Amino acid sequence: MLEHEEERAMKMVLEDGIVKTKKIMEGNQEVNFTIEEYQRFHQCVFDLHSASYRNNSHWLLERFVKSLEESINSVVLPSFVDKHDALLLRELILMWSNYKMMTKWLCKFFESIDRHFVPNICYCSLNDISNNNFHDLVFKEFYVKFQDVAISLINQERMGLHIDCSSLKNVFLLFMEMHKHTGIAYYEGFESVLLEETSNYYCQMAQQWLSLGSPADYVQKVYQCLEQEAERAERYMLSGTPPKLLKVVKQQLVYEILDKLVEKQRPENCGLVTDFYQEMLSKCANMTLQEGSSWTTEEWLSALLTSSLETGVGFLVAAGVHKLFILVPDLAMHRIGGMSTCWETKKDKKANKETAFIKNGSKLLEKLVDICDGKCNSLRSFSATELKKATNNYDPQKILTRDSGYKLYKGFLQGRPVSVKKFKDDMEQYEYCFNDIVYASKMSVHKSFMKLLGCCLEAQIPILVFEYVGDRTLSDFLWGSEEACCQPLLWIPRSKIAVDMANAVAFLHVAFAKPIVFRNIKPLNILLDDNHGAKLSDFSISISIPKGESHVRDSVAGATGLIAPEYLTTGNFNEKQDVFNFGVFLLVLLSGQMVVDFSRPEKEILLQDHVKKCIEDDRFNKVIDSTIIAEGTWPGKEQQLQAYTALSLRCISELAEDRPTMVDVSQELRKIYWSAISCRQQ
Repeated sequence: MLEHEEERAMKMVLEDGIVKTKKIMEGNQEVNFTIEEYQRFHQCVFDLHSASYRNNSHWLLERFVKSLEESINSVVLPSFVDKHDALLLRELILMWSNYKMMTKWLCKFFESIDRHFVPNICYCSLNDISNNNFHDLVFKEFYVKFQDVAISLINQERMGLHIDCSSLKNVFLLFMEMHKHTGIAYYEGFESVLLEETSNYYCQMAQQWLSLGSPADYVQKVYQCLEQEAERAERYMLSGTPPKLLKVVKQQLVYEILDKLVEKQRPENCGLVTDFYQEMLSKCANMTLQEGSSWTTEEWLSALLTSSLETGVGFLVAAGVHKLFILVPDLAMHRIGGMSTCWETKKDKKANKETAFIKNGSKLLEKLVDICDGKCNSLRSFSATELKKATNNYDPQKILTRDSGYKLYKGFLQGRPVSVKKFKDDMEQYEYCFNDIVYASKMSVHKSFMKLLGCCLEAQIPILVFEYVGDRTLSDFLWGSEEACCQPLLWIPRSKIAVDMANAVAFLHVAFAKPIVFRNIKPLNILLDDNHGAKLSDFSISISIPKGESHVRDSVAGATGLIAPEYLTTGNFNEKQDVFNFGVFLLVLLSGQMVVDFSRPEKEILLQDHVKKCIEDDRFNKVIDSTIIAEGTWPGKEQQLQAYTALSLRCISELAEDRPTMVDVSQELRKIYWSAISCRQQ
C-alpha cells in the first residue's frame, strides 16, 4: 500500500530535523533550533504517532534509535582512531558532550512517544535508550583503554609532568554516569585498579628512595609525597577515593618499609633522633612534639604508625568492647605466628577467648594479605556474649537457612534485626569462614550482596554478622514451607531476581583488578525481602584470579551440576565457571526443579540434561514451572520465556569460549525483564 502523501511529507520534515541534530555531533557549535523549527519537528512526531490511518509509533522509535547509531558509527567511533593518552580522553568527553546535546534535542522532538508509547514497550525513557546506546557501542568497547590512559596520566603527574586534570575528572564523572545507567560499577573497577597500580608504584619508589638517601631524607620525601597525593586526589578524583589512596601510599612508604628504615637509622643514631628528623616525623604523624622529647627512632616510628591513617583491618567498637587493630609488623607490638596484632580485652575475659581472638586476628590478616593486599572496609567487632544474647542462645527457631557448613540465624542487636552466621566447628569451615569475611567485606558498595556488618573473633571459628534481608531464601519460595509457597513467584519477579543476580556476578568479574569467581550460585544462597528483592550471600568457596593470569587452578568445589566441564576435568577455570553455574541457576529459576533429581529418567537426572531433552522432544512447557503457566499468557510472554531459555543454554555451553560474559548475560536479562513489564501492562 502506498504511503499517505501527508504522512510521507511529515517524515521528510522530521528527517530534516534529524540531519540538523547530527551536525551537533559533528562539532558544529553554531547549530541551534528556533522556536518555529522545534514546534514543527515536535508536531510532526505527534501527528505521526497519533495518526488514525496508521500506527507509526514503532517506526518512530526505530528511527530514533537508528539516528543514534548512525551518529555513533559515523562520528564518534572514527574520532577515536589514532588518539592516545590525554587526546583520547578529551575526545571522549567532547563526543559525550556533543552526544548528550544531540540526544537532548531528539528527545524533545520525539516527546510524544517518550510519554505515551516508549514506557509501555521498554519500561524506560528515550534518554535511557540514548545512554544505553552510547554505553553499548562506545563506552563498553573502550572502557579498558580509557582506564589505562587515566592511570598512565596519573603516573605521569607523579613523575612531575603536567597533565590535563579537568579531562581526568570529567572521565571519572562519566564512569559514574555509566554506572547509573547500567548498574555496572565502572568507577569502582577503575578505583580498584588504580589502588593496585599505586601500591606497585610506591613499592618501587620506597626501595629507591631508601637506597639513595638517609632516613631523614626518606621521611622528608614521604611527607612531600603524601601532601602531593592528597592534593592530587582532591583535584580530580571523586569523593571516597582520597582516603583509600592515601592509605595505600602510607602502606607502601611507611608500614612496609618500617623495619628497613629502623635498621638503616640504627648505625647512624642509636640514641636520640635529630631535631630535623623529629620535625618531619611529627608532620607525617600529624602530632605536636613536646619540648625535651627523647624518643628513640623505634618509638617515633611506632607513634607514626599508630597516629596515621589506619591500615589493614580495624574493628572499631564502643567503649567497653574489644578493639582490635591488625597491622603489619611493628616493633612495639606482640609477634604472633609471623603476624603482628595489638589487642585489648577486659580483665575478666577467659583465656580461651583471648587465645581465639589473637589466633583469628592473625588468620584474618593472612587472608587479607593473600586475597586483597591487606585492604578491607571497616567492620565492627562483636563479643560472643552479645551475639549469644541476640539470637536467644542460637535458638533453632531463629534459623533462617542452613547449609552443610553453617547456620544463619535471625537476631536483634540494639533493637534492629540482623543475620548471624555460625559455622560448623571443623577445620574446613575455619578456612571457608575467613574467605567469607574477606570477600563479603569488599561488597558493601553493591546492593545485590548481603552486607557484612562485622564479626566476632572470640569464638573458635569467627561468627559473622550480616544485615537482615528477610526470613526466606529463594530456595524456600521454590521448594520450602507451605507459607512460602502460598506466595508463588510469578514470571516477572523471577526475571527481576535473575537480573539482580546477573548484575551481582558481573560486578565480581569486572570491578576488581583480580576478578572474583563466586562458584556457589544457588537458591539457598539468595535471600529475598518482602518485595522479592534478591541478595547473594556466602563467599565460602570464592576465589580470585591472579593478576595477569587468565585462569586459576584449584581443587573442585561446588554443588553437583553447577561445575563447568573444563573445571571438572582439569581443575583450571576462570569467570566462565560462574557463567556455567549461572546458566544452571537460570534453569532452576525457570523450572522450579532441583539441579539433581533421581526421580527423573537416568539420562535426565541433571536439570540441564532434562531441559535439553524436553526441548528436543518439543515439550517446552514441561521446562516451565507450573506457577508461571498458571498465571496465564499475554502478548510477548512466550517469546520472553524462549529468549530466557536460549540464554540459559548458551551459558551452559560445553566449551567455555562459547559462553557469553556475565555483563552480556546481565544486559540480555534486563531486556527480557523490561519486555515482560511493558507487555504485562498492556
